[in-house]
Amino acid sequence: MSIDLVQAKAIFLQAVAQTSVTARQALLTNACGDDAELRRHVEVLLAAHEQAGSFLEQGALSREATHDQPLL
Repeated sequence: MSIDLVQAKAIFLQAVAQTSVTARQALLTNACGDDAELRRHVEVLLAAHEQAGSFLEQGALSREATHDQPLL
């Protein structure tokens, strides 16, 4: 079975807007129903979104690096 990417994106955007894990899980259960492949796809998108958020919060340079003391 192929995944409806438009549907997956819509569910992903709704899930991102949820403020609690419980609400997010309930939304995924209701929106995906018995479609395990769709749910897995949305969960992968959510995990990537969370990782990207933490990556952006870290910044480009560590605290030890400066313009005159590069990391290399």
